[in-house]
Amino acid sequence: MQQDSLPRAAEGTSPEGRRLSYKFQRLRERLRQAIQRGEFTGQLPGERELGRRFEANAKTINKALCDLASEGLLVRIIGRGTFVADGSGKMPEASKGQVYQLICPAGGMDHANRRAMVSALQEALSLKGHSLECTEVVQRDANKGIPLSSWHAAQRRGTAGLICFPMDPLSSGGGEFDDELIAEAWRRHVPMVVLSACTEGLKLNAVLPDFVHAGFSTAEHLFMLGCRRVVMLTAHDSRETGMVMTGCRTAALRHEGMVTRINTGEKDWPGRLLAEMGASNGASSGAHHASVGIVCVGANALAAARADTTVARMVTCGEIAVACILEPGDSTPRQTNLTAYEFDVSKIVEWAARVMLDARPGQRPLEVLVPGELFIRETIRPQPGRNGRHGAKSSEAESVRMCPVEAVI
Repeated sequence: MQQDSLPRAAEGTSPEGRRLSYKFQRLRERLRQAIQRGEFTGQLPGERELGRRFEANAKTINKALCDLASEGLLVRIIGRGTFVADGSGKMPEASKGQVYQLICPAGGMDHANRRAMVSALQEALSLKGHSLECTEVVQRDANKGIPLSSWHAAQRRGTAGLICFPMDPLSSGGGEFDDELIAEAWRRHVPMVVLSACTEGLKLNAVLPDFVHAGFSTAEHLFMLGCRRVVMLTAHDSRETGMVMTGCRTAALRHEGMVTRINTGEKDWPGRLLAEMGASNGASSGAHHASVGIVCVGANALAAARADTTVARMVTCGEIAVACILEPGDSTPRQTNLTAYEFDVSKIVEWAARVMLDARPGQRPLEVLVPGELFIRETIRPQPGRNGRHGAKSSEAESVRMCPVEAVI
């Protein structure tokens, strides 16, 4: 009786099917035709029942279903079964109340801005009827990434999606998934999203701040203040800091300025900064305003600049203009009245939830770039640069708002 309730298999194979070399390929086309005819709707029977009906073993059935799932025709949910997609490529409505896992390195929740981002993501998923569980992992070797063992075997069957939340990529980095964990998630058709950072190695979905635009806007502001040279101060080399440098160089080309990168890990980085100032002052006309601007990229670089007495004195005397680009949600610029390019945490979280919930097996990874705003708070009076332009008035804090259009590439 149970077998009779199943859709009737096609009696023969199509000419296209006869050209296929492997049995699982021929079976895949028979299943595709049955779905297109409407013989299968909603949840498919189990692999054993399909095997009896189509006279195929479990391995052949599984390979055929995996192929159709990678095309988006089917949706496979570990622990629940295989479903015919609704045409939009999204998970079926029956998948409400799913559990998502966020994994980050130990210490990843020490800062208030990171805790706020996770709380906002939990709320965004909760509004859709889902929940988010967070796990902090102690990494014995930061260079090897978060291991598969961090995603506990008891959780894997009930996990609807994985969210990787690495450490601040502008300051320290680390905390990405290792290849073994990614491979296991792919095998189970579990979608993954990297939050607030680029992906390293294997390409995954990622939602991150638009660091290129941040570098361009911040450097352009300093050039328009009259700075002839911009020094990008970093404490960590990463793809994200490279994106900031790309934006700074683009601004330098537009304003005929110069950009230099200095790492605070160097033995005498303040000495290099003084040398940059000397080179800039030697080419200046003797105007009494800041000829060098510093863009502090990351909390560690900003802390190093604030801790150095020579840099602090030059900032106080107006010899250096300072701005910064920090991790989303960091409140240091507001507390210290410092010009900064800042990112809206709610927008990043909104996109992360959207990418996670809309993910389907087989789709190409998305990288969503979320722009921010340049908040001008410095006290240095802007002076005309070589091109005769003036910066915006800085007598009080103001915001230069950017086009609020997220880029998906």
